[in-house]
Amino acid sequence: MAADLLEKGVYTTFRYPPLHKVPAYGGDGVVLPGTDTASDSTLLLPLHQGLDDAEVRTVADEFRKAVEHRTAEARA
Repeated sequence: MAADLLEKGVYTTFRYPPLHKVPAYGGDGVVLPGTDTASDSTLLLPLHQGLDDAEVRTVADEFRKAVEHRTAEARA
């Protein structure tokens, strides 16, 4: 998905680590496999107050198209 969106000019990221792995939060040794899985598979879309309506529509439209494309590929 990230590669498909980047190809269309929509930058995404997997920027944020789970808090139990951030030293400042003191999660040393804590094992949270569900949180790790969610963190590894959650794609952050560029949707924030700095975007105008047209940019938000572009992100949403390109995301929808990428999902539809991937879904069609999976069915084939």
